[in-house]
Amino acid sequence: MAVEGAGPARPRHRADAWAARLLTFSAGAVNALGFLALGGVFTSVVTANSALTGVALGGAETTLGVRAALAVLCYVLGAGTAAAPTGAVGPAAPRAAGDGGVGDRTRGTAAGGRGPTPGTAPPARMTSSGPGGGAMAETGTTAVLALLPEAEPLLELAAGVDARAVRPGVPAHAALLYPWLAADRVDEPALRRLRVALPQGRIEAELTAVEHEGGFVGVPVPGLSAAATAVRAAFPEKVPYGGRFGTDPPVHVTVALGAAPEAAAGIARRTAARLPLTARISALHVVALGPTGWRALAELPLVRRPA
Repeated sequence: MAVEGAGPARPRHRADAWAARLLTFSAGAVNALGFLALGGVFTSVVTANSALTGVALGGAETTLGVRAALAVLCYVLGAGTAAAPTGAVGPAAPRAAGDGGVGDRTRGTAAGGRGPTPGTAPPARMTSSGPGGGAMAETGTTAVLALLPEAEPLLELAAGVDARAVRPGVPAHAALLYPWLAADRVDEPALRRLRVALPQGRIEAELTAVEHEGGFVGVPVPGLSAAATAVRAAFPEKVPYGGRFGTDPPVHVTVALGAAPEAAAGIARRTAARLPLTARISALHVVALGPTGWRALAELPLVRRPA
């Protein structure tokens, strides 16, 4: 799922809508033809067939009732036969923690309350075994990030080349500080300390370059560097990514991660063709990893303080 309150998820492909319309039309047509061919028995409206069976038990329309009862029995047998091989009978299995939440576009999450690391991926000077290569975040972890809706077309472009390299529903973002505090320690004093460190006024960040290494494609966001440095300086005890990339690593938005090398090269070329872009950031966001994924904790507007 997308971060709650963090903006809309990317729209589904138009083909999905047409497929739904065709399936709806075909289901209605089959039901209408079946009703006529079976002498008043429905092929899919099980409630109506149950009612006809009850009428038959009352002594009226016995023949129709028998047909309706057979239709209900066939429906139950068909549903059970179809569900058994897939293991769909019974409660649905819970999703892995962090699945679909804000974070790195890794291909899965580990069990035991772990989820993908937000905004981490290996730029050219970072090794592919860094956080973006599979490091997982503990439940209760928080991050300070900026949403970049202007970069959404880049993620849609990447998904069109290799859907596995982009997490569906995850908004384009850049992490300024990860990890931050434990979620239960994000209180008003902590948020006030964070607000004091924020720059004054909206940030305009130019996205002009592409970083590509292996299956990773990213776009640096140098316009957020000053804000990231200020946030990190306000919490020196919280070193980004545990210090694996230094105390003040560059800020970027991940376009694709874990793509096949050939697909990543194509994504990088197409991304470069879409640049430059200008991102306008008027607020930062604090998100936390919960049992069902990343959720928004606070929005911090970048307002100008009165002189």
